[in-house]
Amino acid sequence: MIGILTDILKLSKEYSDNNGADSIDAFIEWLCHRNKLQKPTKKISNSSLVFALNRSNSKMRDMSRKVLKSCNLNSVDDYFYLQELKKHKILSKSVLINSFDHEISKGSEIIKRLVKSSFLIESTDAKDKRVKLIELTPLALSALGVLENQLTQIYDKKFESYHDGDKELFLKLLKKI
Repeated sequence: MIGILTDILKLSKEYSDNNGADSIDAFIEWLCHRNKLQKPTKKISNSSLVFALNRSNSKMRDMSRKVLKSCNLNSVDDYFYLQELKKHKILSKSVLINSFDHEISKGSEIIKRLVKSSFLIESTDAKDKRVKLIELTPLALSALGVLENQLTQIYDKKFESYHDGDKELFLKLLKKI
């Protein structure tokens, strides 16, 4: 019995070191997932992980792209830029680009494309003429209304078989990359 209690204490410490949450339910869920993942059946190469991640990413982008085209958006990045602006109403160009860890050139191209398509309005900050402010147009808000529903259906279908704990673990693992 002492050995079991010692093991529980070690696992509890490992859990708190990696997760910080202190609810018994979260610990039990972590323990279940940990035991599922603890003993791999074979060694997995990093290149096979990268391949699987890229393949999955490509499939999701392809599925999303079909819906996005219906609203004249070119990429998932376009959609997420609009989503970010919807949350904040107005952002400086640099803050918007940096929120996605994009290079300035890539983010500027996305913004330029969205301005040209009448989804965004670009203006100069009255306090600092060097700062460009970006905000959504009514057309963008309308498109987002349609897209959010359609993309949610696609994403819900893709992940419907995943338990919330699996989704949480997957997200944690992705954040470590």
